[in-house]
Amino acid sequence: MRTIEIEGGLAHAPQLQQAGVRLLKVVPDDLATPEQIAHGRARLDALAERLARVRPTGQRVHDSGTRRRTQAEELILIATGEGVTLYRSPDGTSYADIMVAGHRETWRTRSREFRQWLQRAYYMRTGGAARPEALSTAMGIIEAHCQFDGVVHPVYLRVAAEDERIYIDLGDTSWRAIEVDREGWRLVGTPPVRFRRAAHMCPLPVPIMGGTIDELRRHLNLSDQTFVLVVGWLLSALRGRGPYPILALNGEQGAGKSTTAVMLRQLVDPSTAPLRSAPRDLRDLAVTAFSSFVLAFDNLSGLSADLADAICRLSTGGGFSTRALYTDDEERVFEGRRPVMTTSITDVATRSDLADRSIAVTLEAIDDVRRRTDKDVHGAFERAAPAILGALLDAVSEGLRGEGAVQLSRLPRMADHAVWVQACEPRLWEVGRHLSLYERNRGEAAEIVLEADPVAMALRSHMETRGEIATTSTELLAQLAAATAEHVRRGRDWPPNARALAGRLRRLAPALRRIGLGITFEREAMTGRRIIRVAPLP
Repeated sequence: MRTIEIEGGLAHAPQLQQAGVRLLKVVPDDLATPEQIAHGRARLDALAERLARVRPTGQRVHDSGTRRRTQAEELILIATGEGVTLYRSPDGTSYADIMVAGHRETWRTRSREFRQWLQRAYYMRTGGAARPEALSTAMGIIEAHCQFDGVVHPVYLRVAAEDERIYIDLGDTSWRAIEVDREGWRLVGTPPVRFRRAAHMCPLPVPIMGGTIDELRRHLNLSDQTFVLVVGWLLSALRGRGPYPILALNGEQGAGKSTTAVMLRQLVDPSTAPLRSAPRDLRDLAVTAFSSFVLAFDNLSGLSADLADAICRLSTGGGFSTRALYTDDEERVFEGRRPVMTTSITDVATRSDLADRSIAVTLEAIDDVRRRTDKDVHGAFERAAPAILGALLDAVSEGLRGEGAVQLSRLPRMADHAVWVQACEPRLWEVGRHLSLYERNRGEAAEIVLEADPVAMALRSHMETRGEIATTSTELLAQLAAATAEHVRRGRDWPPNARALAGRLRRLAPALRRIGLGITFEREAMTGRRIIRVAPLP
């Protein structure tokens, strides 16, 4: 905790104390009589009307005001001077907008980049280097200014949707952005929204007019049907609002899954580390989601239940909390939506809720005749990327024009995604093509879920000779166990009790409906027993 004196302006004391600053209140020794006390208060009130000047403890201020400013004061004047705007985001994070070489940059005040800028500005102004203690004192006051005197502005990562426009951070050194509206798209030097950046972010390809989506088709190892679904995922990512479907790229070794994921990310959120291994826990996932707009997890062999649930919340919205540090009990909550990609040899979206949010795409094997070097593949794609991104932006503009007029006869899960892609389709292919393929893909995902779950397999077999069953979960568990092999019943995926069976069936209900089996949970009026009813859907 820093100790400072404050000249006048004692009304600021509560705010400074909340920012971690301890004030040393200075009272003149000669304030003894009521007249002297009144005189002292009047003097303090007069000083409080001036801009509060903060200095390290031990320095005295003369009424003449001729004292030389300390390093901390000089740093504060730089951070609150012309060309700098201090504020906070809705989640309470402190930010600074800085004018650099004619463009605006946005940095967290606690970031290494902001400290470097402040130290450089101090050097350019004084010719010297600020001491660490002076910088620490100044940073405390800057944080307090952001929190208690600054305004609130939303700050976005890579893509922002605001006022029927979409802004995409180009990621270049001049902090330009792409602005998309109903009339088209263009590059802007200073967008009206603010973007933050992470150290690993890379620039997007600078889009150009005149491209077509067919240019992307030539670079991906996808069938015509799965290509439509992948383009739909890209369009949702560029929309900037969510919900975002989870793109699951599956295939055998050498099918180009990782290469495909890298190229797709290059069109939305390039990074020096485009693919990452599966997060170890929720804290790793939260850190990744805070610093990356697109999350791409490579070569997965499976997902724990906690991570699968967290990825579902990233897809459709909802927060999850973790400890700020392993050694404390402070809770940090990440709340937001992110586009997610996974690559794996086998299907990892075997949980019903995860599969229901996923687009499962299988890449075909590449034979030795068609295989090319990474240098050739990525070089060709980098040359084509500007035109491909331009074609995608054309479709996004079309979506902004037509989204309000889209009417679907029935809305699937991830309805916002389906409506948005259909609004974009007139610039790509015949309208309705994506929805029919998306519905088929969801049906295939349901089959994967059911085939991976021993309870679902047992229930399907049990229902083959029955028109309808209505029984308790205890009785149903006994019936399914009697027709299931012992090694399956002893496995960890078999429910240990009736309550676990009921919970499993609730999760499986959407997938079972896809194959024509409806499950309802009722309570008998006479006995009050809880009944599970399973029957073929009409």
